[in-house]
Amino acid sequence: MASPDKSTEAKKYDVALSFADEDRPYVDTVAAYLRVHNVKLFYDRYEEVALWGKNLYAYLAEVYSRQAYYTVIFISKHYKEKVWTSHELTAAQERALEERREYILPVRFDDTEIPGITKTIGYLSIRDRAPEALAELIREKLVLENLIVDRTAAGAQPGNAAVAFAAVPVAEKEQFVAEQGPPLNSETAAPVSLPQQLAAQPPSLPVEHPPNLPVVLNPPVRTPNRTPLYIALGVVGVCVAGFVGYMIGGEPSVPPHANATSTPTVIPTQTPAPTPTRASTPTPVQPRPTGFNSYPNTDMRGGDIGDMPTDAGGCRAECQRRGDCIAYSFDRRTNHCYLKSSLNLLWVDGWSDTGVRSDQSRPGVAQGDHFCKFNNSSPTGVGSRYDQFQSQDSCEQACKSDQSCGGFTFSGVCVLYRSITSRGNGGITLHLRTWDTCR
Repeated sequence: MASPDKSTEAKKYDVALSFADEDRPYVDTVAAYLRVHNVKLFYDRYEEVALWGKNLYAYLAEVYSRQAYYTVIFISKHYKEKVWTSHELTAAQERALEERREYILPVRFDDTEIPGITKTIGYLSIRDRAPEALAELIREKLVLENLIVDRTAAGAQPGNAAVAFAAVPVAEKEQFVAEQGPPLNSETAAPVSLPQQLAAQPPSLPVEHPPNLPVVLNPPVRTPNRTPLYIALGVVGVCVAGFVGYMIGGEPSVPPHANATSTPTVIPTQTPAPTPTRASTPTPVQPRPTGFNSYPNTDMRGGDIGDMPTDAGGCRAECQRRGDCIAYSFDRRTNHCYLKSSLNLLWVDGWSDTGVRSDQSRPGVAQGDHFCKFNNSSPTGVGSRYDQFQSQDSCEQACKSDQSCGGFTFSGVCVLYRSITSRGNGGITLHLRTWDTCR
């Protein structure tokens, strides 16, 4: 196995990304995945403070020629045309000449020929490869070269504390995934694939607390005429008293009619037995279902019984905990949760997601569906690239026909977003799906 030149000093980055801005939507997802998997990477959007005020020509040359173990270049027709990508590639090729191993890792959007990148150099095609899949291959390359630790394998090594999980049937995992949708990292919104979701344990569901409902108890036993009961209890009391006295050593009392001078027998007072009012064991209350039906990119207006800042999982858990909550809406942009006590219409909103308890009826959907246009954006979230839509109009129609689509971007390439967490700042126009006003 080849290994990095140990004579050189430790590098600041595991990998540096070189790409044209037109290909940023794809690269942005790759970078987000690497970041959430603790890969140290150079990606300009994560280095805005470091780049601020720098001589970029000299600084970028230093990064791509000295400060990373690998450079991934995203080859496309746009990459060949850009001045800055040419500068980054030149610096990377200078470093490649000094290395005794591979340093440049090419990936291709198309067959554009790049000077210095010959056909004999191994590359990966990303025409039909999801950005998350490419990011995982980059991570595996770093593990193979011993540059990062495979945390999955590390858990079984001595000295690493094992984490115990309760066994959860696959069917329950699939139900959890279906209700929650793909989990996202709260900082980078990097998606996790379905096989990875099923392989990992889902977060613990909240403990079900029975709601404050009236408890139905067994009705008390009612006797129309209690006199026979009282007489029977009195007789039993006399017999018990006599038996106790005999056991102690005394003789049982002689009936008073045998001796006229004897003390008259005192008849004990018959105390009425208390009427039972409660049964010992209450009738069990049927627990509420724990499931929610998810309606992505929608907002339920009205019916609020509380709101709080939290994440999507916390919002769902709080609604599950409260007996008076039957639905919730979560605003991804502000990380705010709105709990609902009644069902209202769902309104299309690219910033929000709504969950409704599975024992409730399906809410109606309000009329009105258009897009708000935000210029100079660079959205973060979960999106997928669709090369078959070659125009903005076809990209827009594709988003409208997909209920899970919350917005799209088109800069030569159509990207449909399942969820959007922020607009960002950049050179891309975001078309956000909404019901009436732009916000």
